Amino acid sequence: MDAGITFAREQRLSPGITLSEEQIARLTGDIIWLETQTLTLTDGSTADVLVPRVYLTAKPGDLHVHGGLISAGKLAAGGAGSIINNGTLAGRQTVDLSADNIKNSGLIQGSKIRLRGSGVDIEGGTVSADTLLTVEADRLRIASATGNSGSGTDGRTETGRIAGLYITNTSDGLLSLKAGQSIDFTAAGLHNKAANGQTQIVSGGRINLDTAKLSSHSRQGGWGDKNRRRLTRTSEAGTQIKASGDILIAAKDNLDIRQGSIVSDNGRTTLSGRNVHITEGRQTLDLDQSVYGKSRGIASKQTSLDRYRRQHDEAVGSRIEGKEVVVRAEQDVNVRGSNVVSDGLTLLRAGHDVNITAAENTYSDHEFHERKRAGWRGGYKDGLVSVGAGKSSQKLNQDDASTGLTASRIGNTTGNTAMIAGNRLTTEAAVLASGGDILLQGRDVWLNTGHTASQSSISIQTKQSGVSAGLTVNPFDAAKTGYHRNMRGSGYSGSAVGKTIQRDDAAGKAVYAAATGGVSTVGHQKSSENRHSGGTRAAVTDISAQGSLNIIATGGNIRSEGAKLSAEGHALLSAAESIDLGFARDTAAQSGRRKRSGFSMDNREAVPFGTFNDRSEAQGSLDKATGTQLSVGGTAVLQAQKGDIDIVGSSLAARDDVTLSAGRHINIRSARNSQARSERQIGSGIGTAVISDTEHFAGWMKNRQDGSSSQIGRGKSQVGSLDGHVNIQAGGSYTQQVADVAAAGDINITAEHADILDDHNSGSSNQSGRDLKIGTFAKVSSPLIDLANAAEGAVKSKADGRTRALQTLAAGAQAYSAYHTSATGGALVKAEAGFGFKTAGSSQNRSQNISQGNVLNVGGNLNIRSTEADIRLQHTRAQAAGTIRLDSAADLTLEAGQSARASDGKNSSFGISAGVGVSVGAQTGVYAYAEAGGGKGRNRYFAQTHDGTTLKAGRIELYSRGDTALKGAAASADRIDTGIKGRLKNQTLRCTCARNWRARSLCGLVKNASGSASSTIRP
Repeated sequence: MDAGITFAREQRLSPGITLSEEQIARLTGDIIWLETQTLTLTDGSTADVLVPRVYLTAKPGDLHVHGGLISAGKLAAGGAGSIINNGTLAGRQTVDLSADNIKNSGLIQGSKIRLRGSGVDIEGGTVSADTLLTVEADRLRIASATGNSGSGTDGRTETGRIAGLYITNTSDGLLSLKAGQSIDFTAAGLHNKAANGQTQIVSGGRINLDTAKLSSHSRQGGWGDKNRRRLTRTSEAGTQIKASGDILIAAKDNLDIRQGSIVSDNGRTTLSGRNVHITEGRQTLDLDQSVYGKSRGIASKQTSLDRYRRQHDEAVGSRIEGKEVVVRAEQDVNVRGSNVVSDGLTLLRAGHDVNITAAENTYSDHEFHERKRAGWRGGYKDGLVSVGAGKSSQKLNQDDASTGLTASRIGNTTGNTAMIAGNRLTTEAAVLASGGDILLQGRDVWLNTGHTASQSSISIQTKQSGVSAGLTVNPFDAAKTGYHRNMRGSGYSGSAVGKTIQRDDAAGKAVYAAATGGVSTVGHQKSSENRHSGGTRAAVTDISAQGSLNIIATGGNIRSEGAKLSAEGHALLSAAESIDLGFARDTAAQSGRRKRSGFSMDNREAVPFGTFNDRSEAQGSLDKATGTQLSVGGTAVLQAQKGDIDIVGSSLAARDDVTLSAGRHINIRSARNSQARSERQIGSGIGTAVISDTEHFAGWMKNRQDGSSSQIGRGKSQVGSLDGHVNIQAGGSYTQQVADVAAAGDINITAEHADILDDHNSGSSNQSGRDLKIGTFAKVSSPLIDLANAAEGAVKSKADGRTRALQTLAAGAQAYSAYHTSATGGALVKAEAGFGFKTAGSSQNRSQNISQGNVLNVGGNLNIRSTEADIRLQHTRAQAAGTIRLDSAADLTLEAGQSARASDGKNSSFGISAGVGVSVGAQTGVYAYAEAGGGKGRNRYFAQTHDGTTLKAGRIELYSRGDTALKGAAASADRIDTGIKGRLKNQTLRCTCARNWRARSLCGLVKNASGSASSTIRP
């Protein structure tokens, strides 16, 4: 169908027409074409319908009137020269060909076929036998033909005739290929249908299963055109070998399989070579597209431009399957981005290394969008008839890049899986799954993680400007619009006083807008925004066994980077040196920057001219550990014969007993996680601001806000048995730090010395700000306003009865204050307006360091014994249903962890203003004033606390051959026994907390008043 569409575009044809002989002659490939035919229906009526018709072009090897056909009961040919077949060689019983060189691009067919030669080349040809097909050569090449079709604007490269070798008998059959030097496949097809058949491919040199490179392209427009589309796709066609019985592929040198498919339905698939490489092919996409549009109105113009660029490169893996699958190599077995699976046994064995890795996929995407508008506009809106001109533009530029992984999958559905390496066995982001047991064995066994990554950058730019002039023709609509505009987001509080003043202010501005007959506005603004984000995500190795899991390092180490391991049966991890159950990391980072600036003029506003200029930026980052997970349905045993066992930020859980045994040290520790952020905002401009319900400002202002924080946390390790015991034995030290160990039965820990320690989650933050205003300040003050606020607070309060009573008394006190002000000659209402400046600044720093402890939770007994040195428990909660026994060869210390919190802040303010005021009350009049004032303050806080160690059990036994010290520790039990050869120290730790603050202020006021005053004296 795609070829038919391409042909129609080239010839400018429409579906439904019948192709002429001239048009058929122009065909360069096979197509399906829709032609119109008239059908007679069952009721006698006729209908024209589109019917698909297939047009085939001749290919090399097709049988035609000029081709050759040789057919016989028995067909034999031999000689020292060459046999070249482009036609058909058919033997009803046998075909036996022997020559120095045999080349087949046609068809060889017979019940039994034998080909012998120094070089045998099957290119786009077919060899089909009933029960026997054997090929013997020094060099054997089987390659499918590819062909090009289409034109320079729309074309493709695709497979033509498939080079195929076939056994058609469904019962018995042998397909045998033997070469002394090399066997090369290119997109070939081999199929042995015999249920009891054998497929054997054996080379004294190399065997290479390669791919044919395919592509398609379409092009519209040139590279520089604004309207264009150029699309190119590439892919690969691999070799496919399929059999009902056994498949054997054996090379003395390397066996290379690229995007190959080797499948046995009911037999064993066996691959062998000096090195066996099972790898992926690639498929790519490259798109470049641009779409441009333009439209015009009577007095306006609008354009749009959209550009896209996509570049994708993806893996297409190989596929090895069978009832059983066996892969052997004298040196290395490498599987990348491919699947090796079976119904029963799956075995990979190498004399040197086994590497199971993931294939990488890359994606690069770019988008650009631009919109522009310009022109004149006019009309009626909100009581105003206006005409104006304006223009605007928006640009968006986005770049995304990412990498993904195509994992390798090894395993089976019902049997066992084994991977055995003479040197190192490495998995990276692999998936291993077995219906039975899994065995991983090598001198070293490394279970590594792969990583996917992503990066994204976005840039947005906007500009807008305009000018307009108009006349107010409907004052009512103009006032209504102005009122609602000023009621939205004006900065007033939600109190009754605030709402009243807000309504009055909005009403005044509404009246001003309605009274403005001629309206003129001018404005311009621009903004830019840049955002960037990126990160990596761990793709861990995933191993699951329905039976037992055995990982054996015969001469070195077992290392896991965040692997996910599970077994329904037992699990054994045994290393000659060390075992490291570690973690993988996920990272993320974001940053952004934004700028805005502009000005506006509107003669309907009290302050008709305003500007703004602000910018902000922010950054953030995250680093998180993903630990190894080992989940076992039976017993779990970890043995490090000469080295250490390290469990860091990871978990080990088993249904039955858990045993850790190391020749040196055992460490169960936490992993470190971190995050950080910072942000900054700076703004300035000319305009108005509502400082409070009763104070307004108009003029120039600038403010700045800065903030940052960072945190470091601990990701706990966990070791536990759901129904059994946990037994830990170290030849050296045992260290547990921010970890939990739990068992339904007993926990037994034996080491030279044992340290169970705390660690800390830490963090810090900083906030600072500064504000400056220069301009006109206007405010209203009155004890009546204070009375209204106090009364409203008492009515709306949700506090308890005593608190509400106190608030009611406070409202009463405000009422008395208002009365007293009037009675003693004070002013009931004052309004002031003046020019000056005010500046204020503040900063606050906080930090914390919080102790994170350990848990030992036991359904039976807890026994910790040191053979040479101390036992130390710090910030540990140990709880046992039975007995807790701590037996130290030296000192025994039970102590608390320590946490600290601190903060430090300061603030300052200063201002000078001068102006005039008016007062109403006992002293009514107008006055001039000048005032200056400032203040500063500081606060500090520090607290240090202790998180104690606690022992709780039915019975506690404490033994030490040295001193025993309890520092902020507690032990509770029905019975406590001690055996202390040194001194017993019991120390109580005190928490500390210190706060201090101070504030200073200075102000001065000078008044020069004129007016009237009156007083009333009451008995």
